[in-house]
Amino acid sequence: MIAIKGGKIITITQGVIENGVILVENGKITAIGKDVAIPEGAQVIDATGKTVMPGLIDAHSHISLFGEPSVPATMDGNEMTSPITAQIRGIDALNPYDPAIPIVRNAGFTTVYTGPGSANLVGGTGMAIKLRGRTCRPTKTYSRRASSLIAYKKKRGIVPWWPSMPYCAIC
Repeated sequence: MIAIKGGKIITITQGVIENGVILVENGKITAIGKDVAIPEGAQVIDATGKTVMPGLIDAHSHISLFGEPSVPATMDGNEMTSPITAQIRGIDALNPYDPAIPIVRNAGFTTVYTGPGSANLVGGTGMAIKLRGRTCRPTKTYSRRASSLIAYKKKRGIVPWWPSMPYCAIC
């Protein structure tokens, strides 16, 4: 159990709580408030003088598709062959090692939507990703078709970077 105490807590449902306590167990918030008792043995994080708030969500970005540094080899965000490129999948170009990820995460963003195209009328499909850790892990929402494709490619020694799915996690 983790207890974050003493900070200014900005909540979604309870407004602002000065000098409050947040209890986190197994990665989930179990209690939040001003008079929350801290269980014995909990790891205590002193947030005095700090602001604690839920992670931010960026609803439109191109992170991990237009890579850093900005060189042609890392710029997979736009397909300039046509104004309509609905067949382009951002997931095929996603780079979980993009140096921008830790910068964005340190700014408070925990989730981003990233997708191709701003140069096209229809730029293809993007995805929502969680920004934690440094390795790729698909979520459990990928399709049976994608699972079959991965198994097929693995048999032939080709391991795809990401299966086709609408949501991924960088863990």
